[in-house]
Amino acid sequence: MSPSLLVGRAAHVHSGGMRTRARTVAGATLGAIVIVLLIVAGLAGTRVPARDPSSPEGAVQAYLTALLDGRTADAAARLDPAGPCTAGDLDTVALPDAVRVDLIDTTSGASTAQVRIRIVQSTGDPFGGSWSEERTLRLQRIDAEWRITGIPWPLGGCARQVPA
Repeated sequence: MSPSLLVGRAAHVHSGGMRTRARTVAGATLGAIVIVLLIVAGLAGTRVPARDPSSPEGAVQAYLTALLDGRTADAAARLDPAGPCTAGDLDTVALPDAVRVDLIDTTSGASTAQVRIRIVQSTGDPFGGSWSEERTLRLQRIDAEWRITGIPWPLGGCARQVPA
């Protein structure tokens, strides 16, 4: 073989090795990004499916979702309009950062219902400590919609006075 072919061949092999290494690094980086995105998508997809909004559980879920998302006007729309609590009351609530609400059970009739929930809040303990409490939300069917009556979680009281 002539020296010019050897030099050309050696240069080609050398630059090909660099290209191959760059492609390998780019491929590995792209693969890592795809894996991270799949993990994030999987974690984001762990939300509980929406309940039927025309059910007592669905009304409570819509109330709690709006409340925990900071949409107090939407949460207040799920309350009994003649009840003691308003969006202004919900605006004053300081909600915890890490809270989970579990449905325990539901008892319902034609025009009233009770939905028992468990509120679980992280204590911030590095070993995963938490505390929980159970609450019962009472609902009444008003204008063909389930509305939460009384003073619901997380409120301890409401400003509006309702005649007894």
